[in-house]
Order: sequence, then structure tokens, then C-alpha cells
Amino acid sequence: MENDPEHFDPDEDEPEDVEDLAPGPRGHRGEGQADKEGLRLVQFLRSVVAELRRVQWPDRQALTTLTGVVLGFVIIAGSYLGLLDAIFQRLVDAFI
Repeated sequence: MENDPEHFDPDEDEPEDVEDLAPGPRGHRGEGQADKEGLRLVQFLRSVVAELRRVQWPDRQALTTLTGVVLGFVIIAGSYLGLLDAIFQRLVDAFI
């Protein structure tokens, strides 16, 4: 299961010792540690690509419909908040 690009378990490749992550005498990690991190990065990126392939992307019609719904809601909410702002602004100006 380790070589399966669709499988990613972040806990799977944890070092056995905390000392494996500790910096060396000059504050540098060992060369082997850098290689291990590079391989983990490649494995992670492969898992990301595999997951994106499994995503069910919307078709053009659904995308257009949902975009219209979102834009409509934003316009309605913006108008409502703008109206409330204007009303409260006049109330505040009347009392001050």
C-alpha cells in the first residue's frame, strides 16, 4: 500500500526517533533526512494529483447555474446590508 499513489497517510512515514528530526551539530539535518523529506513531498504531490482526478467536477450547465445562484445571493445580501447601513447612518446622524 506504500507505493499506491491514491493512498496517503501522513502518519505512515513518521520517524521512529525524535532524534531523526533534531538538527545536527551545526544546525543542519543529515543528508539522508533531506532525501527522505524529498521523497515524502513527491509522494504527497502524487497523492494530491490522484485525489484531484477522483473529484467529480461540475459540467458547464451546473457551473453556470451555481455561479448565477452565488452572484444573485451576493447581490441580494449586498443590497440588504447597504440598505441597513443607510438606515443606521441616518439614525446615528439624527441622534448626534
